[in-house]
Amino acid sequence: MRKITRVNTTKSARIIPLANRRRSPADPIDARGARCIIAIPPFARNALDGSDAAMTSLIVLLVIAAVVIVAAALLLGSLTRRAARSPYRKQEYLLTTGERSFFDVLCQAISDDTYIFAKVRLSDLLRVSQGSKEWRTLQNKIQSKHIDFVLCDKATTETRLLIELDDSSHQRANRQSRDAFLDDALRGAGIPILHVTARHAYPVAELRQQILALLSESEPAAEPIAVEEGAE
Repeated sequence: MRKITRVNTTKSARIIPLANRRRSPADPIDARGARCIIAIPPFARNALDGSDAAMTSLIVLLVIAAVVIVAAALLLGSLTRRAARSPYRKQEYLLTTGERSFFDVLCQAISDDTYIFAKVRLSDLLRVSQGSKEWRTLQNKIQSKHIDFVLCDKATTETRLLIELDDSSHQRANRQSRDAFLDDALRGAGIPILHVTARHAYPVAELRQQILALLSESEPAAEPIAVEEGAE
């Protein structure tokens, strides 16, 4: 029988004889050059099994996280592409800087019984008479135009006064033609309009006086009260 060689090990491992198995280059070699194998005790194998389970759980979590990240990236990319396909974009502000400056002054110049509306379509203020032979042509003339500011009665929303803020663009020939048509159409409908030249500052008192003057002109004159003869 072959001689059994023992290596210097702790009590946690035991030596298995090599008599009944073929030697392998992977077998450990003791100080004398003899090959032997070391059997791992059960508690050590359990520890290794636990490490494998923890590693497997970690890999599963990493795979799940990767799947979630990829799905989120695909969803975000889809939403981005969908938004990019839309030809429309949001207008950041309703009023330009110049219009906002005038609007703030206008709010101080009007009375408490008045509403201010901005960027109102002309077709919401005027209508073509029924039965007109050129109804479509006349409607098209007012369809695409708008008024800068509209003053309405707070109780009834009746239109009282229109205000146009004329900047340098109103000096062009096409804009002057547009303004002439606008003034004529509003005059025929009995709606007063105030043209204010755009500038850096607007005196509140001056603007209030202009508004009151046009409103008083547009109000119908009060009919005299008939008094019967002999009445006290």
